[in-house]
Amino acid sequence: MISLLKKIWISLLNFRKKAAAAATKNNTLVPSKKLYRKHFSYTSVDEIPEDIHDNMLYHIGEGEYKWLLVFRCPCGCHEVVQLNLLKEASPVWRVKIHDDGDVSVYPSVNRLVNCRSHFNITCNSIRWWEWLEDWH
Repeated sequence: MISLLKKIWISLLNFRKKAAAAATKNNTLVPSKKLYRKHFSYTSVDEIPEDIHDNMLYHIGEGEYKWLLVFRCPCGCHEVVQLNLLKEASPVWRVKIHDDGDVSVYPSVNRLVNCRSHFNITCNSIRWWEWLEDWH
């Protein structure tokens, strides 16, 4: 059994190396090795609060009608990030609240100004993205 698992693990590592080599040609973004567990807490509010706390996702709207997600950038620049949830506007993000209360946001957040962070929020955790040439 251990031998089979070892073979599977080696084949996965080889696949990862081949994918990384192919992606280098395309200057592709890849997931970073940095993953932060349970970075965010979540709250649902009717209006944007005056004081936006670090590590808090604010789901803005009344009742089931949510139109905005607000939080401070997790990179450390502490700028307020606002993600549109209205399907009629673009770009648009979706928020999924899991059975255990954790929150995921789709698609990834790619800040094009200031800190230029790129990350996913999945189950209240941050998964960073970075350019392949910086990935070790």
